Amino acid sequence: MRRRARRPGSPRTGAPKPTRTTPPRPPRRKPRPSKSPPPRRKRRTRPRPRSRPTTRTRTRPA
Repeated sequence: MRRRARRPGSPRTGAPKPTRTTPPRPPRRKPRPSKSPPPRRKRRTRPRPRSRPTTRTRTRPA
């Protein structure tokens, strides 16, 4: 009398035992891309430091 082949996966190694297979699912359809691309998000840049207007350099008319 022949011994039955052991199922893969042992309690010692913790390998998963093969389970009953589910029927194959139909492949998911990819959504069509919209005609206009989505607006790009602008990265917030730090505002440039405004140079203070100097009053010393301008000479007053006499």
